[in-house]
Amino acid sequence: MHLATLISTNLHIWLSAPRPSKLPQSTQLYPTFWIPPPPSFIKINVDASWVPKTDSAGIGLVARDCAGTYRGGKSLKLKAMTAEQAEYFAVLYGVFWALDLGINNLYLEGDNQAVISFLSTGQGCIHWSNISILEDTQQLLKSFRFVHYKYVNRVCNQAADGLAKYAHRSTSAVRWFQDPLSFLSDVSLVSILEDTQQLLKSFRFVHYKYVNRVCNQAANGLAKYVNRVCNQAADSSNVSF
Repeated sequence: MHLATLISTNLHIWLSAPRPSKLPQSTQLYPTFWIPPPPSFIKINVDASWVPKTDSAGIGLVARDCAGTYRGGKSLKLKAMTAEQAEYFAVLYGVFWALDLGINNLYLEGDNQAVISFLSTGQGCIHWSNISILEDTQQLLKSFRFVHYKYVNRVCNQAADGLAKYAHRSTSAVRWFQDPLSFLSDVSLVSILEDTQQLLKSFRFVHYKYVNRVCNQAANGLAKYVNRVCNQAADSSNVSF
């Protein structure tokens, strides 16, 4: 898991860094992978899985910091009348969990566009029976110093989706995971490698070469520096896990 998140973190830094002008690009690349939050923020990804025959909802929550380090996961099993309602419960319980963790700067991410739009603007196509859930969520969000919302596609939300589906198989209504489950590590790593392969298709020629650590000290030093900065930022935000 650490390897996968480290690769994702470094790629995010590289893509967001200022660059000199180059030849005009014919196409624009859009990231399809999980991106770490800014320093001092903790990102919580939320997702829900709903089984209509039993009105059973599985909620998946995953917390990670600006270095991409896994800070915890949670799965819940509860009742929901619709798939839409299950998604709203996922956001509500994600905020509850963030408060329990003592997070000051929250980055909330999910793959339900209607939910994220309502939280950001107060508007959206929401069924009247579910508005109270989101209004309660908005009140809770006032407890944080800073809050940022972001809608992402499902590919970027696979870890939370995995825990949401896992909740249906669990015998416990609520489960806390201090260490990532093996299938979460596999999902994250495979997703990053597939994204890398897609990006590599943009080049005319690509050459790969394995070298030992001595030859890679500059990149290794940068990786350690990024990790140290993000850990210091997390400590300054008084987040305890």
